[in-house]
Amino acid sequence: MSKNEKQIKFEEWLIFKKPFITIGLICLLGLSFRIYFFAPDIPITLDALGYFWYTNDLSILGHLPDFPSSNNGWPVLLSVFFSIFHSNNPLDYMILQKAVSLSISVLTTIPIYLLCTRFFSKQYSILGALLFVIDPRIIQNSLLGITEPLNIFLLTIALFFFLSKKDKFIYLSFGLIALSALVRAESIFIFFAFCIMNIVRYKYSKKSILKVIFAVIIFLLVLSPMVSLRIQADGGDGIVSRIVSGSSVIVYENEQNDFSEITTYFTNGVENFIKIFGWSLIPFFILFMPLGIYIALKKRNYENTTLFVIILFSLLPILYAFLRSISETRYFLPLYPIFVIFALLAIKEISEKIHNKKVFFTLVVIFLLVSSSIFLHFKMEDVQNEKEELEIAKYVTKLTNVINEYDPGSKYLMVTGFIESKFPMLRSEVSPTVILHPMRGFSTFMEYMESGHELGLTHLVIDDSKKQPTYLIDVFNEDKKYPYFTKIFDSLEYGYKHHVKIFKIDFNKFDELK
Repeated sequence: MSKNEKQIKFEEWLIFKKPFITIGLICLLGLSFRIYFFAPDIPITLDALGYFWYTNDLSILGHLPDFPSSNNGWPVLLSVFFSIFHSNNPLDYMILQKAVSLSISVLTTIPIYLLCTRFFSKQYSILGALLFVIDPRIIQNSLLGITEPLNIFLLTIALFFFLSKKDKFIYLSFGLIALSALVRAESIFIFFAFCIMNIVRYKYSKKSILKVIFAVIIFLLVLSPMVSLRIQADGGDGIVSRIVSGSSVIVYENEQNDFSEITTYFTNGVENFIKIFGWSLIPFFILFMPLGIYIALKKRNYENTTLFVIILFSLLPILYAFLRSISETRYFLPLYPIFVIFALLAIKEISEKIHNKKVFFTLVVIFLLVSSSIFLHFKMEDVQNEKEELEIAKYVTKLTNVINEYDPGSKYLMVTGFIESKFPMLRSEVSPTVILHPMRGFSTFMEYMESGHELGLTHLVIDDSKKQPTYLIDVFNEDKKYPYFTKIFDSLEYGYKHHVKIFKIDFNKFDELK
């Protein structure tokens, strides 16, 4: 059989004959992964909790609440679901929030497939859709109830339309980028990338300038209503104000530093950036991305150049976050659709040198499924830890109203006070049950304890983590050295896997021994 005959036979393979049926099955597979790892009894926390309250207040009040949220596109969409859903249990609304996020992540499979068709045949595009929907980081993020799934959905569709040959679709892409900027303000940088590449598309002609101006007008028309409402609600536009304030923070943090300190500041940020970026590529992209990037650089065309320009602009806000020591792999997730393209470039290059493409494709699919399952299996241990942290947080709230900040468990102290309350209720109607005494800003243990005494600190929660201050590690390991501490709780005695101890403080003894 000739090479062309083998290629025709490969393209007529059953899964490629009706690609949208195959995409539907891939969506069901992605949904199955998410449902399996879904934890409905764990409440949302941190950023997701902020979006929850914004959505809740918006659905009750009927207008934007007056507390700031620059990324309010997600809670505005979510408020539609909150408005038609009725329950007296706040946890039900949290489940709904995670379910909507999960659903959007699964539906993104379709625009990922369409985007891939701008670069590849349907065979490789189907593989690209699978690669995205079962990526373990995408799955994990989709279960949190935060902004990334909606943002990735909008960015993928926007890029698909931007790479069209028709002007009307290109203009539509600018409107979608505006919507994306309402979900995540960082998308404003992709708008600039689109503007530059639109000028390049039309070869810097007078006509290209007019087209870009028209595209910018569309972008502003879509953006301006929500920006206006934000200014009325809390006084900030949530986009320009955020960029300006972010730049001001970096200047403020370094204005008193000398050149060597500034150099160290940026060096640490870049090193952290590179480390987390590499970690974000595991388990899939780390194997295919290097070769894919090399191929894209070697085969320069408008589409590949567009991808690199978008990455370049997208990395600017990510680098800013890492300079501020905010290091999370989720900041790279909006680039995953482009990572899929690079991965497919490598897979295509390899497959063209292999005689039996069916076997190769089957092996790639098996690798994706197995590696994702293994990665998520190890991460599932975190779910058990989260349940234990929640139980400990409930115990702490009954024990005291002032406690030290302890990561990661103290995040649940923000929800234990109202999780059993009757809904609906506004955020302003919920009183904080526990005051957290922060760990940062103290050079010695004595200094921390004296500050805690003034605040009303009565107990310490300490776990076996090595990331906390050394003096707390010493208390955890050698509590007999501290007669003013009485251990009242040890998680191992209750069968928990995560080792946590709670100590009651006797400040009378502390003052005597000080």
